[in-house]
Amino acid sequence: MAPNPLNEITDADTQMQDRPKPVKLLCEFAHQTGLQCNNRAWKFGFMEGTLEKLDRYDKILLKALQENGRATNVELSAKVHLSAPQCYRRIRRLESEGVIRHYAAHLAPQSIGLHVVAFVSLAIDRDQGKKVREMEKAIRQFPEILECYTISGDFDYLLKVVAGDLKSLSNFLTDRLMQVPGVSTVRSMVCLEEIKATSPFPLDRAG
Repeated sequence: MAPNPLNEITDADTQMQDRPKPVKLLCEFAHQTGLQCNNRAWKFGFMEGTLEKLDRYDKILLKALQENGRATNVELSAKVHLSAPQCYRRIRRLESEGVIRHYAAHLAPQSIGLHVVAFVSLAIDRDQGKKVREMEKAIRQFPEILECYTISGDFDYLLKVVAGDLKSLSNFLTDRLMQVPGVSTVRSMVCLEEIKATSPFPLDRAG
């Protein structure tokens, strides 16, 4: 039976000595006690995401995939100067570690009738603090809300909202968002012009 790649102690691209010290100690402990040590499959629950520092090959791969998520392993291998199978293994590792969340197509909002983008500040009702999680669940279910963040300052959340026109935006805020239990105040700021909108992260700032 072929070995399960999720049960490997190391792989062709990652050596024990290159791991951060806490990860190395945990792996050594797991190996000594008969447990399977794997940065991608820890079951202990106190570690999430990547446990390894991204090396330069990872960063080149991630940069290329952010520019073109449909790039083949052969195309990626030419950029990274690794073999296509090595690229495949690295990408699968980055996916399983949660570094790569998913692949998606970026649409031009105006081309599908979404001409208004607004940032909406939202404050919660302090008397209904127990309903915060229910309110957050409702926010996740609105397709008009693309992003939502908890923030510091006078408001509690910042939302990125899209709509077909100003009337549609007003209706959404008044008739739907403000009707969610726990919502106290909303304040919208309509975008007049998009200066920069990009999804690639600056990997040269990554640890």
